[in-house]
Amino acid sequence: MWKTTTYKDAFDKERQRQQAQDDLNEEVNEYKRHDTEQADDLAPETERLDPQSIPGLYPSLEEDSWYVDPEYNQPSEFVPLWQRQAKPTSQVNLDAPMFDMCCTVLKEDGEVSVYDVRDRCEWTCQMVVAEATSTRHMRAMGERLLKSIKEKDRRSNSSRTIRVDGRESDDWMVIDMGSFVVHIMTPEAYKTYDLKSLWTADPADSADSE
Repeated sequence: MWKTTTYKDAFDKERQRQQAQDDLNEEVNEYKRHDTEQADDLAPETERLDPQSIPGLYPSLEEDSWYVDPEYNQPSEFVPLWQRQAKPTSQVNLDAPMFDMCCTVLKEDGEVSVYDVRDRCEWTCQMVVAEATSTRHMRAMGERLLKSIKEKDRRSNSSRTIRVDGRESDDWMVIDMGSFVVHIMTPEAYKTYDLKSLWTADPADSADSE
């Protein structure tokens, strides 16, 4: 008897659950039918505003004076931005003592060339290119120069951020000192990239070639 009552109670609960689910489904379907009927009652076309009904609402497409400032006078010698050449930089001052020291250290180990780029570069003044004899020599020159820079800063109680690129490279190492940049290259890289032609060419000639 106890088991029969238990089974009956479980059956009743399941029937009640199913009835509640059926009621819920019916309610959802009723909402869907109601929404469909409302959508059918909407106008098939939306109302459009006639521009002619309100004068001045839209500017005439044939007239362009509405977006041109009459007070603006374009210069007679106007040059588009893409045709303008960079002006000589005045924001960067060469760190002459550090520059001279770096050139001296590099010249003790290899050939050094210096290029003034202030008339074509806004973020630095000088490019220093040192030619090493091999990859091992290039890395040794770079490490010796970095050690000399840090030693000079230590003696003068100053600190600076030294950006180094290509420390593990096989042919080109760059040390960015801010007001000047040092390039240490193997003979192959020196010949391939030909930085001398890049920095000594006339800017106008370079623009024409592009």
